[in-house]
Amino acid sequence: MSSYWVYKHGYVTFSSLPLPDHCCHVEELKEYADDDKKSLSIPIEYKQGGKLCSVCYVRCKLSELVAQMAVGNLICRGQLIDCDDAWDFDQTLYDSTTSTAWDIGIELVGQRAKLHHTDAVHGAGSQDFDDVLPRIGSWGRYQKLLFWLVCIPACIPCAFQGYVTIFLLAVPDHWCHVEELKEYADDDKKSLSIPIEYKQGVESYAQCVMYDANYSELVAQNGSWQPDMSWPIIDCNDAWDFDQTLYDSTTSTAWDIVCDRAWITPLVFSIISLGNLCGNYIFGFLQDRLGRKLSFFICLTLQLVAAVASAFAPEPISFTFFRFLVGLTIPAIFTIPFVIGIELVGPEKRSFTTLMQCMAYSVGLCLLPGVAYLVREWRHLALATSLPFAIFYVYWFFMPESARWLMANNKVAEAERLVQKIAKVNGKEIPVNILSENLNPKEDTAGIDDGNEEAPQTARKYNFRDLFRTKNLRNKTLLISFIWFANSTVYVGLNLYIPLLGSSDYLNMLLSALAEMLGYPFLWLVLDRWGRRGPLCLAMVVSGVACITTVLVPLDDDHLWITIMLTVIGKFGISASFVDIYLIAGEVYPTVVRGLGTGFSQFVAALGTIAVPYVVYIGKDYQTLPAFIMGALALTAGVLGLGLPETLNLPLPATIEEAENRKAELPFVGCLSKTVHINRAGSSPPIEENYDVIGSFNVLTSSARTDITVL
Repeated sequence: MSSYWVYKHGYVTFSSLPLPDHCCHVEELKEYADDDKKSLSIPIEYKQGGKLCSVCYVRCKLSELVAQMAVGNLICRGQLIDCDDAWDFDQTLYDSTTSTAWDIGIELVGQRAKLHHTDAVHGAGSQDFDDVLPRIGSWGRYQKLLFWLVCIPACIPCAFQGYVTIFLLAVPDHWCHVEELKEYADDDKKSLSIPIEYKQGVESYAQCVMYDANYSELVAQNGSWQPDMSWPIIDCNDAWDFDQTLYDSTTSTAWDIVCDRAWITPLVFSIISLGNLCGNYIFGFLQDRLGRKLSFFICLTLQLVAAVASAFAPEPISFTFFRFLVGLTIPAIFTIPFVIGIELVGPEKRSFTTLMQCMAYSVGLCLLPGVAYLVREWRHLALATSLPFAIFYVYWFFMPESARWLMANNKVAEAERLVQKIAKVNGKEIPVNILSENLNPKEDTAGIDDGNEEAPQTARKYNFRDLFRTKNLRNKTLLISFIWFANSTVYVGLNLYIPLLGSSDYLNMLLSALAEMLGYPFLWLVLDRWGRRGPLCLAMVVSGVACITTVLVPLDDDHLWITIMLTVIGKFGISASFVDIYLIAGEVYPTVVRGLGTGFSQFVAALGTIAVPYVVYIGKDYQTLPAFIMGALALTAGVLGLGLPETLNLPLPATIEEAENRKAELPFVGCLSKTVHINRAGSSPPIEENYDVIGSFNVLTSSARTDITVL
C-alpha cells in the first residue's frame, strides 16, 4: 500500500529548479483558496499582440485595490505595482523547488533570473519534465505499452512473494504419530490413540498429546478396542501425522513446526516483515544511486535467487534467512516499475494508473490461492511462485530508465534519446535536442542586471524534532502515525488470519483478495465527493465493527462462514482506508517536513506488521480474539481520525506555520456546501462577490469593512 505515497511524492526531488505558475503574495489573503487569491488581487493580462491567447494571471503585478472582472469584460481598478518580493506558487506538480524556496527565476527580478539561467546550464535536473510530456505525448502508445506490458505484470510477484509464505508455513490439522498404527486410516488412528479435548466449547481431538498405552500389544490382539479414559496422557514423541486434505506438505509438516515449536511460524512472518522495512531503505538508496532500471534487476535477481534457495532449505533457520532476503525485495519489486511508469504519464492519467496498479496487486492476491491449490507441495510451490518471473529479464531490452533520474544526474544525452524514442512511438514530431535547448536557454540576457545582489540565504534544515515542536503538528503526527500503524497492522493481520479460519485456506484467501479489490472503486467514488477524512473514518469503523462482531458468532462449524464473512468485510474496510491514509498524510504534513513525517509514520506502521503475526498466533487457542484485537485497533483509529483536518480541495501547506492554521473539523465537512455573499463596502466602488465554499469560509480583511452573508 506504499505505492500511493510514491505516486504522490516519490519524484518531487528529481527536478530542483523548475518554476511553477506563480502570482504575487498578499498577506491579508493567505487563508483564501488559490483561485480566490488570484481573482481578488491579480489583474488579467493579454499576450501576443493584444490577442487573447489564454486568460492568465499577471505574475509580477499586484493591484493596490481589488480588481473586478465582469462577465465578458475586464475592469481593472487601482494602480498596478510590482510584487512586494513575495509570491504564491502553484503546488499541483511540485511541493517545493529552489525557485519557490528562494524566488529564483521570477521575471523582472534581475540577478535571480540570471541565476536560474546559469544553474540550468550546469544542472540537468533543473528542466521541468512535465513541460516536455505534452509535446512527446503524455498518454500515447509508448506509455500504454509500458504500462500494460511492464508496470501491471510487475505487480504480480510482489503479491505472490508477499503472501505465499501463508501457504508455505500452513499448519494442517495434526495429531501424535503412533508407529504401531501407521497402517490404520486417519480417523481410526485418532479415535484409538488421541484423547478428546474442548477448546472454547468445541470438541476436537488433541493435537499435542496422546494416550500412553502399549499399542503393540493392542494391535497384536487383532481386534478392535476403545481407548480407556483412565489411560495416562503424555506428550507426542516428537512425531506427528498430518491431514493431507488441503496440503501434500508444508514446512510445518516437513520439520514438525507444531506444538512446542509452533512459535517458529510467527517468528518467520515477523522476520519477513523486518525484511520489508529494511528493503525500503536499501533499495531506496540504490534507486537514487544506481538508477531505477538497474535497481529493478538487482531486486529481481535477489528475489529469484533467495526464493529458489528457500525451496531447497534443509531446516527452518536457512529457510527463514532466505525468506528474509525475499522480504527485502517485496516493496521495491512493486514500486520501481511503478515509479518509472508514473513519471512518463501526464497528471491527468496518474490517478487512473495508480488505481490500476493497486488493482493489479489485488489480482495477484486472487491468483495466488489458485496457484497454491494446484501446487500443494511446499518446495514446488516456492519454485512455482518465483521461477516464472525470470521472464521479466526480457524487460532489460525495453524498460526505460527514469527520464527524471537521468536529468537529475546530468545524463542529458540518455534522457534526450529516451524522449526522442517516446515521441517517435507516439507519432509526435519534436526538435532534435528538445531537452538540451531547454537546459541551455538562448534568450537574450542583455537586460539582466549584473549587479551583485546578496545571495539567497541557505534554506533551513528540518529534522524529526520539528514534527513535535508545536502542539498542533505534534497532534497530527501522532494521529497519522497511530492510524497508519492501525491500518498496516490490521491489513497484514487479516491477510494472515482469514486463511486460518478453517474450511478452505484457498477459498478464504480468495475472498479476502476480492474484498480488497472492491475497496478501490469505493475510494474512486467517494474521495473527491466526501473528502479524505470521512471515508477514512467510515472505512476503519466498518472494519473495526465487523471484526469485533465475530466474538458474538458461535464457534461451531455451522456458523464458521459468518465469522469468515465478517472478517472479509473488515478486510474491505481496512483496504480502502489504507490507501486513504497515504493520501491524507501527504496533504496534512507541510512541505518542509513532509518527507520526514511520512517516513516517521511508515516506520511506526512497520512495527505493527512485525508484531501482528503474534496477535494472529493467539487464534490457535482463542479463535476470534485476534479479530477482536484488530477490530478494536481499527475502531479506535477510525474514531481518532476525526481529529484530522479535512484536506479536500485545499492547497498543500508549504510551511509549518501554514499547517498550524488547519485545526480539527467535523467529519464529512467536505460534503456541506454553503454559498457566501461578500459585500466589500470599503472598496471603491463596493464589490459584491458570491462564493460556493466547502466547510467554513474565513475572511481576513485590512481596513475595509466586509459584510458576509451565508445563503
